[in-house]
Amino acid sequence: ERARIELFVYKCQEFGVPEALTFQTDSLYEKTNLPQVCSAIRNLGIEAESRPSYTGSRMWPKKSEANRRTFTEEQLRMGESVINLQMGTNKFANQAGMNFGKKRMITKD
Repeated sequence: ERARIELFVYKCQEFGVPEALTFQTDSLYEKTNLPQVCSAIRNLGIEAESRPSYTGSRMWPKKSEANRRTFTEEQLRMGESVINLQMGTNKFANQAGMNFGKKRMITKD
């Protein structure tokens, strides 16, 4: 059984599934990492459906395709003029209304 599992993993890699997306033989034989086994079967299905010779109905998500973009130097420099507010703004920052908890009581002895 181990030899058949190992052969299946090898054939998956030969078919085009990356080695990082397959599983180790013990994961299936000893049932220690079944989610990885299911993931490998899913990736095998995605790879099979991405072939031009496949004519059946789609069951798996579509395999992603490369979408290379080329930008001119002028387009790249235009990004430098944009003000980056990804970290937020302090335009309206104040502590008005921040009164939670017990107030500080200062008394004279």
